Amino acid sequence: MSEAITYQTSDKRGGFRSLIVYQKALSLTLEINKMVNQFPQHELYSLTDQIRRSSRSVCSCIGEAYRKRQYPKHFSSKLSDADMENTETQIWLDIAHGCSLISDIQYSDAICKSEEIGRLLSSMIENPEKFAPRNSSNNLILEPAGAYLTTERSFIPSQQNLDCQVPTGDWLLQYRDHEQ
Repeated sequence: MSEAITYQTSDKRGGFRSLIVYQKALSLTLEINKMVNQFPQHELYSLTDQIRRSSRSVCSCIGEAYRKRQYPKHFSSKLSDADMENTETQIWLDIAHGCSLISDIQYSDAICKSEEIGRLLSSMIENPEKFAPRNSSNNLILEPAGAYLTTERSFIPSQQNLDCQVPTGDWLLQYRDHEQ
């Protein structure tokens, strides 16, 4: 059985550590790390290393996705990477169980937790808008630079109307703080 883990963060909004999927993925990663410490030495650079890496990658991809949540496609892409790593972890668990390196109970428990993580990730991938920053609703837009680079347009930011434009090659990154 896993122990409850308390996460502390300086981010008042909670950050990625407050996501249930992250907490479950980290808990499973810590369980797997304890589990593989019992593996034979000859598995150190193959099975042990691979299962550790894939389970850790689930957590890191979730954290990276959280920082990309204002871009729904990037957010979903990073979560897809997390789901891929989660599936890889399941494969390594299958191999460890098949080689009798983990018990039936350890295997069932870990697979059950991993499948739950997969379901949570799938839900997040299908509903990225639920995780967008509160002060943003797809407010970052890439458009051809010619559309907004004119001498007629003057730009003076104010508290009421923040509209910043930054040319980046042939594209213009336009940021609107709120709908006009």
